[in-house]
Parts: sequence; structure tokens; C-alpha cells
Amino acid sequence: MKLVFSSEEYPSAKRFQAWRAGVCDNYVRVDMVDMGPSDYVGYIKEASFGSVTLTETQSPPLHIVRRRSHLSRVSKDCIYVCFAAKSSLAVQQRNDSILCTVGKAGLFTASEPYELKNGDPALFIYLEFPREEFAKRFSGHAPPVTSIIQTRVGIGRVAAAMCSSMVMEAENLQANARRQLGEDILNILALAFETTEHDVSASVGDADVRGARLRQVMSYIEKNLGNPLLNPERIAKANQMSVRTLQYLFKSADISVSDYIWTSRLERCRKELEVAVGLKRTVTEIAMDAGFNSLSHFSSVFRRRYGVPPTSIRGS
Repeated sequence: MKLVFSSEEYPSAKRFQAWRAGVCDNYVRVDMVDMGPSDYVGYIKEASFGSVTLTETQSPPLHIVRRRSHLSRVSKDCIYVCFAAKSSLAVQQRNDSILCTVGKAGLFTASEPYELKNGDPALFIYLEFPREEFAKRFSGHAPPVTSIIQTRVGIGRVAAAMCSSMVMEAENLQANARRQLGEDILNILALAFETTEHDVSASVGDADVRGARLRQVMSYIEKNLGNPLLNPERIAKANQMSVRTLQYLFKSADISVSDYIWTSRLERCRKELEVAVGLKRTVTEIAMDAGFNSLSHFSSVFRRRYGVPPTSIRGS
């Protein structure tokens, strides 16, 4: 990785000023507050992965503030994600407070005022990427302004491991490989933060939450099976989540959203064909009321599913 800044070359009495000049003026537009006695030894290294900039920072205790006055000099509308390898980082933005620790990664935006504090010497991995690029991965939903993901379990753990590998292997990768990894890490991060945003955590402790959310969605599908336009996009919108979150929910049930819709339609038709009241209605009416828009298609998938044509089980 390319060395952007190091304070080791400066005398100890000048290291805080070196950090302030090197970081505040040349690297990001912020103010830095002196936190008292410290050797202020540290460095900043970075590598580019397409639209993603990965930064490894060994940081002394720092208090950084981005004020509204800085925003006029900030040309990039980007998002930061911080992974803590040592110590922690407190982030304040929009009256929200999050804490990035070894086990929790935090997201915040560069285009609004923020405040960062780490009280002890720390080691952080930052990812910086354009908000526009990240928003594309949220299926029409804006990404969060501040958020936390768990990095010891689930998708967050995958993201953290990938970031660590990117740091270690950056110098060994060709530009095309780094660009592709940048795309991949954005996809993983979007999935991780989106599931967090909608209370669908990858952690075992949130299994009850996922189960309740899944039952809610399944109930909506059952009530709307008769709509032939029912699809994952419509279901996600009605339940105020993204398609990616919806797919994640059903993955935990070992079935895709589309397969669940078709299976539910076929089961409804089979049950109605088997009961006496079904005899008062034609097979076509039963199929259409369950959301099928073609009798031939219904007959084909019904036979594939149950091994017999729908007419053979009427009233049996």
C-alpha cells in the first residue's frame, strides 16, 4: 500500500502539528483537537480498488471534527466505513452516535458534519467510496447516513475478512483485479448494511426477529397470491424493504421468493380442487384466482409438481 503520511520522521514535539497539517490540510478537510499528552506516532497508507479507496491508519489518540464550513471545500460526496483492528472510534453525526470497535464496523458520510474520537492508540481500516455508487446497490433506497454492522458473525464477518485480505494483498494485485474486488466489497457491504437497516441481522441472536419478519412477508404473499403481477419487487416495496433483504429472508428458509410464490399458488389450487366446493368452479377459474394467467401453464407446472393433471384430482 502507498504511504500517504507518517509522523515518525518528526520530532515528538512537532508530531501533533504534523498530524494536523498532514491529515487536515492534505488528506481530509477537518479540524483536529489536541487531546493532551501523546507521542502522536502513526501513519496512513492507502490503495485504490476501482471506485473504492482502502486506507490503513495507525492512529494516535485523535479528536477530528468536520464542520459545515469545511463542506464547501469538499468536492467528493462519499461514504466511509471504518473497521477497527485495535481500540475504537466514536462517531457523531446528525445527533446520532455510533461506536466502531473490534467486532463492529461503522458507516458515516463525508458530505455532512461529523465528529470522530479515539482515546487510545488505534489501528483502523477505512473504506471510502462514492455515495452514488453505493446507492445503486440499495434497490432504489438511499443508503443509511450512520449505521453499524456486526463483524464477528454473518455478512459483516465476510466483509471484515475481505478488507483485511485486501490490505495484505493490495501490492500483489493487478489494477483489474483490484477494480473487481472494489465492486465485490461494495456489494457485500450494501447487503450487510441493508439487512441491518431493516432489522434482519445476520447474527444468531436475531433469529427471532428474522423469523417474525419472514412470517409477516409470507402472510402478505398469501393474501396477494391472486395478483398475477406479484413479484419480489412488489413484495419488497409493500413490506418496506429492499429486494436484497427480501431474498436474504427467504434464504434462511431454504427457498427463493419466486419458488415460494409458485409453490403457494399450486398448493392453494390443489386444496381447492380436492374439496367439494371446488366442483362448483372450473379448473380455469381456480387457476386464475390463484394468480396463474394461463391454463396451459398452470396444467404444466401442476403436473410437474404433483405428477398428475389437475383434472384428475377434482373431488377425489
